[in-house]
Amino acid sequence: LGRFKEGHQEVEVALHVGDSSETIDGVLRQRFALGFVGVARRDRHLTFEPFVRDRLVLIVPPDHPWAAARRVSYKQLLNAPLILQQRGSGATAVLQDALREYGISFNELHIVAEVGLQESVKTAVRAGLGVAIISRLGVAEELARGVLVEVPVEGVELNRHLYAVYRRTTPLSNLARAFLDFAHRSAAEVLGSLEAEQR
Repeated sequence: LGRFKEGHQEVEVALHVGDSSETIDGVLRQRFALGFVGVARRDRHLTFEPFVRDRLVLIVPPDHPWAAARRVSYKQLLNAPLILQQRGSGATAVLQDALREYGISFNELHIVAEVGLQESVKTAVRAGLGVAIISRLGVAEELARGVLVEVPVEGVELNRHLYAVYRRTTPLSNLARAFLDFAHRSAAEVLGSLEAEQR
């Protein structure tokens, strides 16, 4: 946001952080001109524009027994103390759909906490309260610093798109479109850095 504001100093940018459901509702009610969400839903009043490809990853603290594992099975995951983003978040919806394909319901998980924001999930994992499945993009900095560790789950790929959402009946203003274009470029830079780190 700071970089965008440098080029548009006359603009006041208001940022709201919430889960996908709150954000979609805010766009529908015209509280927000534009939102970014982790799940698309059918709504004739909204446009969901694929923004960037992401995947969900299992994270643990560096001193966790799984931190040195090459991979864990999804059955091991069932018994682990799991920290989730609250229901309504895109990450939790994607996880729920993936588990359903394995015939697993949320009731079978050992959920120790459901928290509102992704930052709270990362804090809880770092404190050793449990493990979590979270956006790779959202945890990239902590993985790079080594304060959290990504552990592959055998046979489970949790890929998803992040979407820009705006009202279909209300064209984006020139400024909102400029911000969306800026966000696309910024996301491409971040993804390029992540790919370089993985080589």
